[in-house]
Amino acid sequence: MKWVVITKYRHKQQVPEGENWFNFISEIIRPGAYDVDQLFWFKVDNFHHRSITVYPDRETFEKMKEDLLIYREEMKSAGIELVEMEEGPFLGGV
Repeated sequence: MKWVVITKYRHKQQVPEGENWFNFISEIIRPGAYDVDQLFWFKVDNFHHRSITVYPDRETFEKMKEDLLIYREEMKSAGIELVEMEEGPFLGGV
């Protein structure tokens, strides 16, 4: 069963937008490093963004937790701190 993780991050500086966001995030995310079905980011306000990540299953998410901790430390050193996280089984969508 697919597993969904929703996070919220606080930025010390304003959330970059458009091409600036992709340039910024590409310095932190390594292409192909994560086994995810889908990954979405969206701006909440000038100093917060959220992400929705859909994993193939809970086991995949559990295997990636150590890498995610490293990723979050890299984010923190870039001035972005995790403030909220929720996870659970995917029920469906349209």
